[in-house]
Amino acid sequence: MGDKVDMKDVQLHDDVDVEAGEKQAMTGVYNGLDVPGDESAQPPSTTAGPGTVSPTRFTGLTKEQLLKQANEPFWKRTRYALLALFWLAWLAMLVGAIMIIVTAPRCQAPPELTWYEETAVYHVDVRSFLDSDTDGVGDFKGLLSKLEYVKQLQVHALLLSPVHSTELDDADRTYFGTVDGDVGSMEDFGDVLAGATNKDINIILDLTQNYKSSGTKWLPGSRNLENDVAVAMEFWMGKGVYGFLITHLEDFNSTEMAKEMLSLWHNKTKDYASGQKQRVLMVSSADGTLADEMVREGLADMAIPRDLTQALKASGNIGPGLLTDVLQNLVPHGDSGLRGWLIGGPGYGHLASVVPDHLSGVLSIFLLTLPGTPFISYGDEIGLQEIENVTWSDVGMAMQWSNSENAGFTNGKSGIPVNPEYATRNVQRFSGLKSNSSLLMYQKLNKLKWNDWSVKYGNLTIVKDTSMLLSYKLVWDRSPRFLVCLNFGDMPSRYNMVGFDMDLPETAVVVTGTHELAGKNILLTELDLGPYEGLVLKYKFEE
Repeated sequence: MGDKVDMKDVQLHDDVDVEAGEKQAMTGVYNGLDVPGDESAQPPSTTAGPGTVSPTRFTGLTKEQLLKQANEPFWKRTRYALLALFWLAWLAMLVGAIMIIVTAPRCQAPPELTWYEETAVYHVDVRSFLDSDTDGVGDFKGLLSKLEYVKQLQVHALLLSPVHSTELDDADRTYFGTVDGDVGSMEDFGDVLAGATNKDINIILDLTQNYKSSGTKWLPGSRNLENDVAVAMEFWMGKGVYGFLITHLEDFNSTEMAKEMLSLWHNKTKDYASGQKQRVLMVSSADGTLADEMVREGLADMAIPRDLTQALKASGNIGPGLLTDVLQNLVPHGDSGLRGWLIGGPGYGHLASVVPDHLSGVLSIFLLTLPGTPFISYGDEIGLQEIENVTWSDVGMAMQWSNSENAGFTNGKSGIPVNPEYATRNVQRFSGLKSNSSLLMYQKLNKLKWNDWSVKYGNLTIVKDTSMLLSYKLVWDRSPRFLVCLNFGDMPSRYNMVGFDMDLPETAVVVTGTHELAGKNILLTELDLGPYEGLVLKYKFEE
């Protein structure tokens, strides 16, 4: 080993006074390079005893020496070369970033939707939902206590059947800006509004005039109907109501009268929306054509046609053929906008009463995956059905909350019809199931409508329809896609879905279904469907 050098003897210094006798020349080797030194400097004298060597002290370069070296041609050229390389590298990275941006596939801009086009709408008849005071009729306090349940359904709009005060077939005793005493007070309604707002749920009111009658719903009367409704709309919007439904347009004296009324009422909702979340005016008519006409002419925001319900009720063979016709003829295409969808409702009954019970699951999936706004009648999520000789007119069936007496609807004597089969179809029972739960399926499908772009904005393309199978996919740009497969047959079947559509991957993940296999990876080349089974599957976009 060589002699050790004490670090205290190694000194780096600037331009300081050093006695000439101690200043040494800087010639020799530094990091393997010849370093020129001060030729005038003399090495210090050394005194060496026998067998000893006096170490040379390393004193570094002075400032003048460093500046002199920095101005040498070699170092100048080196600096310029490094500077040029830096800017060339920076420019290359800039050009590369620009090329990536320019050549990357552009994401498709989503259409501008209003809040009521992005969510399912839950339609509640307050009188049939939950009785809080044991008088046998549902009320606002009962609804308030169940707002958390509505939120868990993953819906953000709540449509209430008419709650304003009216007397049967008496136009002069209809007060659109009040609440009927049998459902509670204005204070109670204010509590519902506040509770709904806290849960991001918008309230829509049905202002149909003569709703307690089984006959005509609009009466000529001596009072100014047009102005009465307009004033009531302004009053309700001031309290926090976000929209209104006008039904039975065919009951106005004439189409021209309906247009005149709607023109004023729609202007009210549009004017109030200035600078705020848009208010909505919805309309419906018996055959749907009149309601559609009002929307096309800009007199309303959304129609709730009955055409799907009527097609299902009129058909003696509900299956893929009929629904393919619906998809081809009723689903809006291009820039024609979105629309509302409904199976059942007031005047028809709940979904499970309108269609055969064994098809209610696959038709629920169909309804909730159509482009547009699905309307869900309260209780459809648990398969609520009307009993014989009972139709949903001014009131519906009692909501089935549990297997306790009167289905948990009231602790008193029910003034609303109760289905005796409530023990097997109620919220409490379905909430505890991890599979075969229509309630869980509705929750997941409503969440897809709110969160997933392919369900909210996507284009619907039919993959395959046979005598038993209807399959279609929902695709939006590069977002995850969804494949819907519905078996209308009473036998299990296996399908090679990739053989029907080569753009499909070999596997997909189950989101939900009538038999609930959520999270399971399914081989699409060997897709097994049980009798009357429906599946909604998710798969990734691939280049």
